[in-house]
Amino acid sequence: MWFSRVAAFLVACSVSVAALAASPALSPYEKESLRLALEEVDGHVDSAPSGKWVEGTVVVSMDVVQDRDPAPNFLNWFHATSRSDVIEDEVLLRRGQRYDQALVDESERNLRAREQLSVVLIVPIEGSAKDRVKLLVVTKDVWSLRVNYEPIFVNNKLEYIALQPSEENLFGRHKILNANVTVSRATYSLGLGFTDPRVGGSRLQAAGQASLIFNCRTNDVEGSTGAFSYGKPLYSTQTKWSWVAAATWAEGIVRPAGTLGQSVCSDDRALPIDFAATPRVESIPYQFHQDAIQSQISATRSFGLAMKNDISFGLEASRAIYEPPDLSGQPLLVQREFASLLPVSDRRLDPFVQLHAYENRFIRVLDLETLGLQEDYRLGHDVWVRAYPAAQSLGSTRNQLGVYSAAGYTIPVWDGLARAYATSSIQISRPDQSDAAVSVGTRLVTPRLPFGRVVFDGFILDRYENYLNPLQSLGGTTRLRGYRASAFVGPDLVIGNIEIRSRPVQILTVQVGAAAFFDFGDAFRQFSQMSLKRGIGGGLRFAFPQIQRSVLRVDFGIPLDPRVAGAERSLVVEFEQAFDMPVLTSPGLVP
Repeated sequence: MWFSRVAAFLVACSVSVAALAASPALSPYEKESLRLALEEVDGHVDSAPSGKWVEGTVVVSMDVVQDRDPAPNFLNWFHATSRSDVIEDEVLLRRGQRYDQALVDESERNLRAREQLSVVLIVPIEGSAKDRVKLLVVTKDVWSLRVNYEPIFVNNKLEYIALQPSEENLFGRHKILNANVTVSRATYSLGLGFTDPRVGGSRLQAAGQASLIFNCRTNDVEGSTGAFSYGKPLYSTQTKWSWVAAATWAEGIVRPAGTLGQSVCSDDRALPIDFAATPRVESIPYQFHQDAIQSQISATRSFGLAMKNDISFGLEASRAIYEPPDLSGQPLLVQREFASLLPVSDRRLDPFVQLHAYENRFIRVLDLETLGLQEDYRLGHDVWVRAYPAAQSLGSTRNQLGVYSAAGYTIPVWDGLARAYATSSIQISRPDQSDAAVSVGTRLVTPRLPFGRVVFDGFILDRYENYLNPLQSLGGTTRLRGYRASAFVGPDLVIGNIEIRSRPVQILTVQVGAAAFFDFGDAFRQFSQMSLKRGIGGGLRFAFPQIQRSVLRVDFGIPLDPRVAGAERSLVVEFEQAFDMPVLTSPGLVP
């Protein structure tokens, strides 16, 4: 019986893979967008553009609301549409150059990275002569004047909400001006932000944001966060130099395991803890004060085209101070036990040098992280090596030599992929002040089968030398659904997720899909203490091309270990998939 079922499954996979080879490269929604654009410019796709001269670029920037969308067209009066010259400036292939598909693909990837666009297509169309071609750039704007709304509902209770009133396409130039309002169970924050991807029409980028954090119960300022960056990125694989200056800070009260409250602004008291090493039962709120700041200035020289090697060098400075609450009335043993649950304060000033080696090769897929829109993922090797010495004589807390290394490899599996990676971080200092951690992980994505895709994602993090004692949390709306947010806290992690994601169904112009999932994982201090928790569930996915590329996710999670503290059935509503595609990066403030 089981053999026949396996055989039937393999036959179905073979049929779907055979059909895949003949399947169109565009989704139905994108094919319709291209058809409308070709009609507008009275153009015809050039099926053999290679080597022809590019005589110009034609931009068709579609409104948020079109005749095919389920909304009245007058709504377009209330948002800014991307200017044609802004779109054209991102096309790396210029007039007078020979047609190069690699530059066209890279231009599409750059435009898809812009928050202001959902559909992005660049296709060659017939020019004025047989040896000439034009570039038709088709984009669809998302709503620019908006209140970005990201709620998290758990058990019919609003646990967290982020509101971002913003103009995300100021004057049609992709500049973003926004306010930031977040409300959690203990605090709310108010802030402002600004992003300019092309300062003064140049290739310089600038971004900044700052927020004040208020206690819900007292309305007093509890802390603040902020970030700033300014520099020139590697905007193309042909760009040779980049540089950046950046800084971030975070100050306030941290409640690693959450609060007693179950909804927004319901209770500011941190969950209490008891210490097994002490004879009596304590009930001490698990919270501490954080004051952290990090800054970096660096430059990068990029070599190669197909095989890229980026060498970076610069200077970074960081300071992190963690202070426990007043425990003067507690026994010394309790104070020591509580201190063991806090990150260790540290200060570092260090130069660094870094190598990033990777392939300039991508796979283009449909219906993986979003629905009905093309996505690009890097293939081949991805290697990072970074060295950063620090000395007490220059203001650091300890003498150390830090070495970070990471390596990953991604292969295509028809229109799916398999990615495996490993990282190692070592900070060599005195035996009692050294840190070392290693992680391994993988992401497996099947080709599109008749019902959809199967996605597995998992990784293991082991801090085998743990002086700084950083904390990781698990549970809630993403990697371990069916458990309270931050239900499990510790420096080490084991996480695994399996999702079956259906193919989307287009209802009007909205893409709708479904998912079923099985999550497992734990956060702990020693592997001997690991006890994997498990959750199952299902949900729906919605993609609105008029709003943004990412999906709106509705998940219902059920714990398979209901007697474990923190287990709770949960209904979650938020944007983005539950777990992102893993991407290697460096430990610095800016990669």
